[in-house]
Amino acid sequence: MTYEINPTVEKIWSDFDTDDDGYLTFEESVKMMKFVFAKMKHNISDLEIRALFNYIDKNSDNRLSKDEVLMLIKEGITKQ
Repeated sequence: MTYEINPTVEKIWSDFDTDDDGYLTFEESVKMMKFVFAKMKHNISDLEIRALFNYIDKNSDNRLSKDEVLMLIKEGITKQ
Protein backbone atom coordinates (compact mmCIF):
# COMPACT_ATOMS: atom_id res chain seq x y z
CA MET A 1 0.00 0.00 0.00
CA THR A 2 1.33 3.46 -0.87
CA TYR A 3 0.42 6.50 1.21
CA GLU A 4 0.41 10.11 0.11
CA ILE A 5 3.17 12.08 1.83
CA ASN A 6 2.55 15.64 2.94
CA PRO A 7 5.14 18.37 2.30
CA THR A 8 6.26 18.62 5.95
CA VAL A 9 6.97 14.89 6.19
CA GLU A 10 8.69 15.00 2.80
CA LYS A 11 10.97 17.83 3.98
CA ILE A 12 11.88 16.01 7.20
CA TRP A 13 12.47 12.81 5.23
CA SER A 14 14.76 14.49 2.71
CA ASP A 15 16.71 16.22 5.48
CA PHE A 16 17.52 12.91 7.17
CA ASP A 17 17.82 10.60 4.15
CA THR A 18 21.45 11.65 3.78
CA ASP A 19 22.33 9.15 1.05
CA ASP A 20 19.12 10.03 -0.83
CA ASP A 21 18.19 6.39 -1.45
CA GLY A 22 14.55 6.79 -0.40
CA TYR A 23 15.03 4.87 2.86
CA LEU A 24 16.19 5.75 6.35
CA THR A 25 18.91 3.57 7.79
CA PHE A 26 18.93 2.99 11.52
CA GLU A 27 21.51 5.75 11.96
CA GLU A 28 19.47 8.20 9.86
CA SER A 29 16.35 7.18 11.79
CA VAL A 30 18.01 7.90 15.14
CA LYS A 31 18.73 11.48 14.05
CA MET A 32 15.22 11.92 12.64
CA MET A 33 13.47 10.51 15.73
CA LYS A 34 15.54 12.65 18.11
CA PHE A 35 14.67 15.72 16.02
CA VAL A 36 10.94 14.93 15.86
CA PHE A 37 10.65 14.07 19.54
CA ALA A 38 12.61 17.21 20.54
CA LYS A 39 10.16 19.30 18.47
CA MET A 40 7.35 17.67 20.49
CA LYS A 41 9.29 18.47 23.69
CA HIS A 42 9.72 14.78 24.53
CA ASN A 43 12.90 12.93 25.36
CA ILE A 44 13.41 9.53 23.78
CA SER A 45 16.03 7.06 24.92
CA ASP A 46 18.24 4.99 22.64
CA LEU A 47 16.37 1.89 23.80
CA GLU A 48 13.02 3.47 22.88
CA ILE A 49 14.39 4.51 19.49
CA ARG A 50 15.51 0.94 18.77
CA ALA A 51 12.12 -0.43 19.84
CA LEU A 52 10.25 2.13 17.71
CA PHE A 53 12.52 1.48 14.73
CA ASN A 54 11.92 -2.27 15.01
CA TYR A 55 8.16 -1.69 15.30
CA ILE A 56 8.07 0.53 12.20
CA ASP A 57 10.37 -1.73 10.15
CA LYS A 58 7.61 -4.17 9.21
CA ASN A 59 9.67 -6.14 6.69
CA SER A 60 12.76 -6.30 8.96
CA ASP A 61 15.18 -5.05 6.29
CA ASN A 62 16.87 -2.73 8.82
CA ARG A 63 15.78 0.40 7.00
CA LEU A 64 12.57 2.40 6.97
CA SER A 65 10.59 3.13 3.85
CA LYS A 66 8.30 6.12 3.57
CA ASP A 67 5.33 3.76 3.43
CA GLU A 68 6.33 2.11 6.72
CA VAL A 69 6.61 5.50 8.43
CA LEU A 70 3.40 6.83 6.89
CA MET A 71 1.57 3.68 7.95
CA LEU A 72 2.60 4.46 11.55
CA ILE A 73 1.47 8.08 11.21
CA LYS A 74 -1.87 7.00 9.77
CA GLU A 75 -2.25 4.35 12.48
CA GLY A 76 -1.62 7.01 15.15
CA ILE A 77 -4.13 9.41 13.61
CA THR A 78 -6.89 6.82 13.38
CA LYS A 79 -6.41 5.79 17.04
CA GLN A 80 -6.97 9.34 18.31
